[in-house]
This record gives sequence, structure tokens and C-alpha cells, in this order.
Amino acid sequence: MLKKIVCIILSLVIIFSVTGVAFAEKSEKYDTPVIVIPGFMQTALRTVTEDGIIEKVWLPDFLGKPEVLIEDLPQLIISLFGVFKDDPEGLGDALMELIADLAPGMFCNPDGTSIYPVEHQENDPAKRNMAYIKSGEENVDMQAYYTFANYICENGYADAENVFVFEYDGRMDAMILADELRTFIGRVKEYTGKDKVTLFGVSYGGQIAEAYLHFYMDDNDVEKAVLQVPSLGGTNFADRILLGKVEFALDDVIDIAESIMKSDTEFNRILKDASPEFFSRFLNGISPRLSEFARYWGAVYSLTTPELYENLKKTFLDETASAELIKRNDIIHYEVMPQVQNTLLKCQEK
Repeated sequence: MLKKIVCIILSLVIIFSVTGVAFAEKSEKYDTPVIVIPGFMQTALRTVTEDGIIEKVWLPDFLGKPEVLIEDLPQLIISLFGVFKDDPEGLGDALMELIADLAPGMFCNPDGTSIYPVEHQENDPAKRNMAYIKSGEENVDMQAYYTFANYICENGYADAENVFVFEYDGRMDAMILADELRTFIGRVKEYTGKDKVTLFGVSYGGQIAEAYLHFYMDDNDVEKAVLQVPSLGGTNFADRILLGKVEFALDDVIDIAESIMKSDTEFNRILKDASPEFFSRFLNGISPRLSEFARYWGAVYSLTTPELYENLKKTFLDETASAELIKRNDIIHYEVMPQVQNTLLKCQEK
């Protein structure tokens, strides 16, 4: 309880006292470029084939790879019949196997690097500003993570040309992404001709923004930072994924499934009719494969709490093969996180 109270107080300090409220005065349109940093895994990822064809990597494209769907469909159908024989674990296992087959590009090496060449939309300010994005000239996937950017524009706080979205590979750790954010900030400053930017980080985006401020506050190029529900002290997210303690509200899982499948499917209807016990056992079927899927995602270790971090390292990472992944996340947990308050206070003084 004490930790929760401290986190709430710290969040309020971050938003109101330390960094200021970026959009407090609606009467005056905000002139500083605003960079929105989305949360964990909210950015679409893709790969480009040797023929120059762009293939979606994340979220998995159920309809874009019919050969995979055809190959895995028999087992999925069997698992659906198994539900009627009281085997929801089999359904969870079959679904995760399908997702893994549809999105092999999401697996990482032990050092945290991607096994396959995966990319996100280029962080070109000319194409990552909301005016261009809303023009429809480019097919933007997963538009949900533009909610905050849209809100800023549609409520007249800033011109769409002056609001940018930072795209990133959500599997990567916060230290790598802080470096990428620094590069994007420099490009936005050059593109707009401004000396400073405002950061608007959501959830994992808040942790990335804070890591950036920790490492690069001397750049003195951030005028304000608004961090909404930032994961500054980590979460129990990694514990749930890697240790098989997956706990999501049923409605959230249905929303995710509908987002992936782009429709209300028979699978979703089964979940909607599920009892809490059925749902819990279904998640038990998902957990083992989910752990394999995300085992070497640097973000998973950045997002965990310091208390859980050492246990997860010992359980899932090899000191030699994962040395670089461990090194970066050690810095996040033992240098960045303990200094959050001091970092923000120093930024206020600049």
C-alpha cells in the first residue's frame, strides 16, 4: 500500500510540479513541438522481403498468411472441440502456437537483438507528424496508439503539423529506445526549427522518456514532459508473462483477440461465455508458449520491478549469452530507476 501511495504522489509531482502541464492553457495554442511516445507493443512492426514486399510482423496477420492458418487450423479446431471436453488449456496452447507461427519475426536472440530483420515506420518527422498521418497518404497500422496525439490536435492545443509520434520496436529495452528517442528529437528540432520539444510519454513510453532525461538532460532540449501512468518503477508485467502468472481481465483479452482477428469471431464468443475458472485455465495454456515468445525481449526486463528483476535474470537469462541484455537492464534498474526524482528535479533546474 505504501508503495502505491508513493507512486501516486510521484506521478502527481512529475505531471504538475516538476515538468509542468504542457497543455494547461487552451486559449493559447502550444508552439513547442510535441512528441508522443506510445506504450508497450503499440507500434506496428514489419519486415521487407527480398522482393520488396512489406509483410506485417506485429500484430500477427491472421489473413495475410493463409498457408500458416491452413497448417495450424486442424489443431486449433481440435482444441475448440476439446473445450467441450473440459480442456481450455489446449485451446490456449493452440492459439499461442498459431500466433508464434504467424509472427516468427517477434522472437529475439539471447542478447536481445531481433532474430529476423524487423522494422517500424521510419521516424521521419515529415511523415510522423499528425497532419501527414491524418492526410491518408500513408497506410498507418494500429491507429489506436494515435489517440493521445489526436486528442492534442482535435482539442486545439497544438497544430497537427507540430504533433509527432515516436515509433519504436516495443521488444527493445528502455536504454536502446532512449538513444533512438534522442535521434528523433534531434530530427524534430531540425524539421521544425525549434530549440526544444515537449515529451508526452504513456506507460512504457513514460519510462523511455525518463530514461532519455536521465542520460541526456544536458542536451537541454526538452521544455516540458508529461508522463501518463509511467512505468518508472517497473510493473509485475514480466512476472505474469515469464513465470506463467498471466492475469488479464476477460474483457481485455476479448478486445485484444478482436483487434488481432479484426472481427468478432467464434473464438471470442467462446471467451465471452466462459466462466472465471475456464478463463483461468485457458490462460494457463497460454503461459508456457508466451514465456518462450517474449523470453529475450529487453522491454520485458525493463518493465519489471527491481524486486523481481534479479529473479527473472537468474531464471531466464544466461550470463554470457545475454550479457549485453543484462548490462543494459542493470543500468535501467540500478542507475535510472533509483534516480527518477533527482533526474526530474535536475531537469526542472535547467
